[in-house]
Amino acid sequence: MAPSEVFVGFCTPTSCEQFRGHLRGRATHHYARMVTEGREAFFHEVLLKPYEQFARAVTPTGARVIPEVTLAGLQSILADPACRCLILVAHSHDDCVEMSDRLVPMTEFVAAIPHRYTGILDLSVCDASELASALRAAHPGLGPIKFSRSKVRYDVWLLFYSILIRTMAETHADYWDLQASITRRIAEDAGDLAP
Repeated sequence: MAPSEVFVGFCTPTSCEQFRGHLRGRATHHYARMVTEGREAFFHEVLLKPYEQFARAVTPTGARVIPEVTLAGLQSILADPACRCLILVAHSHDDCVEMSDRLVPMTEFVAAIPHRYTGILDLSVCDASELASALRAAHPGLGPIKFSRSKVRYDVWLLFYSILIRTMAETHADYWDLQASITRRIAEDAGDLAP
């Protein structure tokens, strides 16, 4: 798989205008308020800066960075024959996935995934075990699903994906194997200084 077959869809705000819109949408958005406490300076530091660094790092590899992903946008991405791997950067809240425009109930999200998509779905979504299980049950033809069982640190995961995609470009390694290898190496290299 080439980096050009990796699409990275952002449901989280990626511009000041979008951030302000998410703050106004109290019933439809949760993440921007939760992470930044509604302060634009925090948005710049916690969300916008890591997003911009990520986009600058991976765009030259051919990976496609797609901001403001809605449910309809997700369906369009997965219908694109060039997409063999989608990294979806989103937030989950109360059995919903927070897309760019609204909170989407998990059942609606799962039903919206095209059955013809057989690529990798990499969910950079907090506490996505239940979502991944529902996707697997509804879409047995879907390729591997990567997900987190706990909270996702936006800046850490964007750095991880940046390393992953740039390494793919340099080595032509397979996405799935490479992400497992990087994760394993991080775990092996981690030290423990507890008394």
